[in-house]
Amino acid sequence: MGKSLVEAFSFPKATINDKNITDYEVFADKVLLEKLRSKIMDQVSLRKDEDLITIIDEVILGYDLTLAERNYLINLIKSEVLEFGPLTNLLNDLNVTEIMVNGPDQIYLEIDGKIVKDNSVSFIDNEHIMRTLKKLTNQKLDLSYPFIDTKLADGSSIFGVLPPVSSKGAVFTIHKVHSKNETMDDFIRIGSMTPYMAEFLSWAVKAHLNILICGRIGSGSSTLLSALSQFILDEERIIVLENTMELLVSKPHVIALQSKNFPLTKQKFSLKDLIVNVEKMRADRILIGEVSSDEIYDLLDLLNSGYEGCMMTMHACDASDAIERLRFIASKDMSEDIVPKMICNAIDLVVVIDKLSDGKRKITAINELNYSNGKINMQEIFSFKQKKILENNEVDGEYTLHNVRPKMLDKLHKLGVKDIDFMFKK
Repeated sequence: MGKSLVEAFSFPKATINDKNITDYEVFADKVLLEKLRSKIMDQVSLRKDEDLITIIDEVILGYDLTLAERNYLINLIKSEVLEFGPLTNLLNDLNVTEIMVNGPDQIYLEIDGKIVKDNSVSFIDNEHIMRTLKKLTNQKLDLSYPFIDTKLADGSSIFGVLPPVSSKGAVFTIHKVHSKNETMDDFIRIGSMTPYMAEFLSWAVKAHLNILICGRIGSGSSTLLSALSQFILDEERIIVLENTMELLVSKPHVIALQSKNFPLTKQKFSLKDLIVNVEKMRADRILIGEVSSDEIYDLLDLLNSGYEGCMMTMHACDASDAIERLRFIASKDMSEDIVPKMICNAIDLVVVIDKLSDGKRKITAINELNYSNGKINMQEIFSFKQKKILENNEVDGEYTLHNVRPKMLDKLHKLGVKDIDFMFKK
């Protein structure tokens, strides 16, 4: 009588398998999985009006599948037939800003500025990746030109590399477009800048200053430029020039031009070509995404001819790095003695945005350029200085408004504007 029912009838104790099974491991037999998938897809194409689950159950009849394997197969077929395969939920997840596919079970995501491996989704094999890539881009994949650089239907950009350039099969990255334009209020809310910095930059745009925004790859320079464009007047004609269309400009009079390669005809229309011809298009504002090489001389020449209110982005570690790159590239096409003056005449402000170690993006400096004695001098107006890393791995730092008087105030005074004078009184 002292024994429990389990002990009396010798029932084995239930054990819990606490191993974290990844999506890739659920259906371990990939050869069988691909065989069943192929059979099901053949039947789906022949019996388009029939219930999908009925077709799947008919095909797998006689195969000894676990419930988990059956459900896995159903989800696989549904996503492939109706949407974009394993990536469907990730594409719809607003928290995911970047999707990186390195292999069948190597999917990485950027969430809140941090890269994490996602074990909840996977592909069968490299052929599965190629099928998904073809459906995403709606393009024929040509291995003779093993690069894919295009846009998805929602505006997200996708870049892929195919064999034989990629030795491990097709790899690709999706940079998701924001569901809405981020505003300066959004930047303030998440701590990327202070209200003073936002006010200063808004008046810099309104005063038609030429602004260079620089940052490392993925730091958010295009997002910042898009936010600043909201201060352009609705009646102004805006010409946007980019290699890859990323800028979101919500204004009524916008012309967007993109450089383009045509591999079959070997024709190329570069950013340099666009800059050379943009002055013929009656632009009130010119916005340029990612200046980097041959177009820099033409850009400086354009801005020195009197264009104001231009904004552009550049990949650089900081303001000094950006200016040195401008000097180095421009010196190939003109005398090195006149390059510093041309740069200072062309650019009023250099704004630096960076992604810190905790994944958060901050404007770390706003600099004004001055030319004197044949040299470029940078005057820091605002800055963010990192102090330490907190226990939760967040960066602790401090924003500083420096004790200077920007030249921009003189331009604003001529327009009758004194809204930001209070910031710069000692």
